[in-house]
Amino acid sequence: MSSEKTTIKTAVRSAAIFQDNAGQVFDSREKVILMVDGWQLYNTDFPVDYARLKSVTGGAYLVRAIYYATRPDSDMDEESRGSVFRFQDHLRYSGWKVRTKPWSENVSMNVEIAVDALEMKDNADHFVLFSGDGDLYPVVKALQRAGKRVTIVSDNQSCATTLKKTANRFVNFDDIAGQIERGAVN
Repeated sequence: MSSEKTTIKTAVRSAAIFQDNAGQVFDSREKVILMVDGWQLYNTDFPVDYARLKSVTGGAYLVRAIYYATRPDSDMDEESRGSVFRFQDHLRYSGWKVRTKPWSENVSMNVEIAVDALEMKDNADHFVLFSGDGDLYPVVKALQRAGKRVTIVSDNQSCATTLKKTANRFVNFDDIAGQIERGAVN
């Protein structure tokens, strides 16, 4: 009996890790895909714990967690390049799929995010996009037309208004910082 209570307490604690001010985000019967625009999280005011971020689905089934980023270019010093490669290797080791493309001045991962989301739409019920880029509006609408739920996680100030209004749910980074920040204790 005490083992059963421990399991229930663990499930409840796990499910609450990504609760915003409006309540729970995920249904335990859902299949979820996390799609992270690496630049979006890189620009937060706190260091993100990617292992905790991967567990935000609580009791829902995590189909895939994908981190989108640029590869370091040859102009970067060796220490910086090494740091980026180590970080991306750490993500892979932690179960993230890391999608990269060469760095350039105007690089964006929106096309990769959109194509992946549309290709995987039959594998999930709920897509969580960690991006506030308004260029993703068409893919959000396409996913919703296919009967999928879409949550946008972004900074309230920099998120495109169209994404906030269109998403099934918008979650502000400020509301979840304490839950996904490296070193945070829940």
